[in-house]
Amino acid sequence: MQEHGGGGSVTLQRLAADGLTFATAFRVFSADSSATAYVPSGTYQLTIVTATDVSADLVLMETF
Repeated sequence: MQEHGGGGSVTLQRLAADGLTFATAFRVFSADSSATAYVPSGTYQLTIVTATDVSADLVLMETF
């Protein structure tokens, strides 16, 4: 994930085992920052607050 300008936050949340609650898995805070996270498969939501020009790449990496 990358956030360029805006000074907001970008948060990746994963659906918890109860099937109702989203828990924070990863957060990017500052302007002009980037981050990489390796997370397990599951259901996720990406929340963007007052950030502008956000880009995200999601890649499925299968293990054999």
